[in-house]
Amino acid sequence: MYTHMSGIAVTELIPLDPRQRREWVKYQLALHGYTLGRLAREVGVAPGTLIGALWKPYPKMEAIIAAKLGAHPKQIWPERYTSDGQSNRPRGRARRVKVHKHASKVISPDGHQGNGKQQEAAQT
Repeated sequence: MYTHMSGIAVTELIPLDPRQRREWVKYQLALHGYTLGRLAREVGVAPGTLIGALWKPYPKMEAIIAAKLGAHPKQIWPERYTSDGQSNRPRGRARRVKVHKHASKVISPDGHQGNGKQQEAAQT
């Protein structure tokens, strides 16, 4: 299946299948005289950064690619954007929870340390 996109003169059909769409984007860049590597160098990022936008949401890189194609990122990746054109990607990075190696120890009100089971046994 394809979706219509105005703004790209070379073709008006963008594949909905993610694999085909990645190839389509690379093809369209080539028609404009670019590779992902060349575009990455032009904007000062690592090539893998731009390539990553073909695989997962990365609004800033999507905007760079779309601009080179004369389009809005929502036209190329409609599933990544809301109806008003805003990215639906959660903001910020996922946070890792750091668990201290002694997190299972419990300090009782009287200052004794232990794992909860030892404390319960001592109280009974």
